[in-house]
Parts: sequence; C-alpha cells; structure tokens
Amino acid sequence: MGNIQLSICIPTFNRGKLLSETLESIVAQIDTEHASQIEICVSDNASMDETDLVIENLRQNCPIQLVYSKNESNIGFDANVLRVVKMARGNYCWLMGSDDIVLPGAVHYFMREIASGHDIYLCNRIDCEIDLSLRGKRFWLEPSVPSTVYDFTQPDVFDTYTRQAKSIGALYSFISSLVFKRSKWNAVTPKSEFFERGYIHVHMLLSFIQIGCVTKYCNDHLVLARADQAQSWVPTDEWTVRRILLDIDGYQMMADDLRPLSEKYHQGVLRVLRAERHGWSNLKILRLKCDPMQWPGIEEKFLKAGYSPPLIAFMRHAKPLIAFLKRLSNQIKKKKNPG
Repeated sequence: MGNIQLSICIPTFNRGKLLSETLESIVAQIDTEHASQIEICVSDNASMDETDLVIENLRQNCPIQLVYSKNESNIGFDANVLRVVKMARGNYCWLMGSDDIVLPGAVHYFMREIASGHDIYLCNRIDCEIDLSLRGKRFWLEPSVPSTVYDFTQPDVFDTYTRQAKSIGALYSFISSLVFKRSKWNAVTPKSEFFERGYIHVHMLLSFIQIGCVTKYCNDHLVLARADQAQSWVPTDEWTVRRILLDIDGYQMMADDLRPLSEKYHQGVLRVLRAERHGWSNLKILRLKCDPMQWPGIEEKFLKAGYSPPLIAFMRHAKPLIAFLKRLSNQIKKKKNPG
C-alpha cells in the first residue's frame, strides 16, 4: 500500500455503462512495471444503476488495486470529490470524470511526470460526443505555449499565466485534466461556502497557492471528454443559464478568496473567467432567458467580475434588439439549410 504513487480518483453517479469504458481505458494501460504503484478509487454517490456490477466485473481481472465505496445517500458532487480523494493512498491523485476516457499512454505519461515532484500537473483534453466521435482539441492556454512549470507563489508568475489562459480549464475546472500532490490537498481545509457549486476541486487546488504551489502545464492532450451530460435532466436553456451563473459566482468567490494574498491573484482569476465567459455572448443569453426581475442582480455580478460597464448598461435595454437579431439569424439559417 505504501508503494502507491498514483491514485486515479473517480467520483460517479448513475453512469455505469460510461464508467465501464472509463475504467477499461485505464486498466488497458497498466503493465507489470506500474501495477503495484497505481490504484483506482471509485466513490459511488448512491447510484441506482448497474455501477455495482461494473465494479464487480472489473475486479475479477483488474491488475491493480480497485477501491470502491458506495454512499448510503447522494451527498452531492463536491462532497463526493472530497470523499474519493480521502479514499486514496497514493502520493498523487488524478481526478477523473466517470464518463471520460484516458487516451493511450496517458497513465505512463503522468507516472513519468510526477517523478519531478511538482504540486499540480495540468493537461489538455479532446472534446467528443457521447459516442466518442471527435469534436476537436481544447487548449487551456494559448496553443503556442509549451509545457511549462509555473511557481504560483509568485504573483507576477500567476499574472503571466492568466494572461496566457483561454479558459477556466487553466484554473482547474475540468477534473480529468488534474493530477495533484495528495499531501498538499490534505493540508487545505475546504470552506463551506464552496460546497454545492460543483467547483470544490478548484477551490482546493487554488488554495495550494497559500501554502506553496508549483503547477506544470503539460501541452499534451491526454483525455477524451464527452459532451456535458449534466444537463440531461434539465431543459437546455435552463442548464445554460445555470452554467453561466455558476461560473460567474464560483470564480468570483475564488478570486475574492485569494485577494488578501495579492491583487494580482484576484485580477488573474477574474481575467480567466472573462476569457471563458465572453461578455456579449453570455449577457445576450442571460438577457433573453432570465426573468427580468433577475437582471439587476446579474448586472451586479458581471460588474463585480470586471466586465465592461457600457456593455452591461447597453444590455439593460437591448432585449428587443437581441430577440430580433436571434430571429433574423434563425431565418438566415433556415434559408441556407432548407432541409
């Protein structure tokens, strides 16, 4: 048990079939050299599907230790992430979404990387549909940025990094891109205000900055990420609104949490948020889809996050124009694609 270097930590809920594919993509890469150094930990958030059977079937021929625990009731995503890391015994943990696929060679890649002893390793991903048909490569930083080590305890380094960022993926939003030192994670006390927001892992990893954080950005694509399944139980428009506001609220809170260390951390987090959530496109969606009574609160959120005051003032009165432009766009699309 003490020889384990890497724990692959998978929080899951009702994804038995997809989880099976995730696990198979991992197990297929394990050779005798690393079999005693890697474990898989699965925390099942009270699934009602065949997840138990998937685990039992895999155990019969699994070349590495498979640790499985099923919660008596659904404790929420954030608490389940904390729980699966608590199950781990490795020096490093690799958080893994239970519907994502580990690309060939990725396990060996990180086993080599963690030998350098950095606190966090962050790789890129390839987006795909649920059937694994490819959409395209996603880069968290500008594509021209090579694999680079960043010491985030230096505010100027964090400032440089966030200016290179294209997405909140650069600030640890996508769990399957993340390998981190378990001892650092255990040194952080999660704050209650970050629960039930879906980003407890981001809060934990950004908190490394307060105790020493060296991140290596790996400009390689090591994971296939299926299209977001979380909105399957809720109407698309409602999920889109929820997702935008979740990002705005969550990253604003994390920026505020780092502000006492340096204003550069605060502004850096907000800069990455704005790179992900472009002002015009996201405000346009919210203006059309949200209850008008919500709008003053939305304006306040966007102003606090550093978005353009003139743009926000314009959006206050632009709903009829936005609706007209959307109808016009739909008519043009129908003419181009009459079938």
